[in-house]
Amino acid sequence: MLELILVVAILGIGMGIFASVLVNGVKSYILVVSRRSVLSEGRMALSRMVSEMMLIPSPSQIDYFGESSIQFDIPSENNIRYYIMNGSLMRRGTEIAENVSSLRFQYLNKNGVPTSIKSEIRRIVIELTLRAAGEQGNIVLRTAVFPRNFGRNYNEFE
Repeated sequence: MLELILVVAILGIGMGIFASVLVNGVKSYILVVSRRSVLSEGRMALSRMVSEMMLIPSPSQIDYFGESSIQFDIPSENNIRYYIMNGSLMRRGTEIAENVSSLRFQYLNKNGVPTSIKSEIRRIVIELTLRAAGEQGNIVLRTAVFPRNFGRNYNEFE
């Protein structure tokens, strides 16, 4: 009888250790899956913004440039506007990414210094912060766009 109690106790301890390892593995899997889907959607949205901003013909085609939104024209389309509304990244009123906690633009001149003068803009830095579902943390995506026709003189960049 004593042997049976010892075997059950040892099995119980072993199963407890196994269960904690299994639970931690499942938590890690949920974290990765949650962040992967949000990251994928954010990357696609960021890629779309970059590809369209590269086509801006000149700084004069930027209709509005603020810290959290931008509106510009490209040869194939006018009034393209990116902004946040109710936790979603919007493009001309259409949602292109969910779970967005912030969108930030920074406009830099030829020396890499922030500028508020439209004609001096040579580079646009985009920072997109996403919330992973289930309180799994934030994901920050950041990139810089060099619109093709801004500063045609490449000696302007230092």
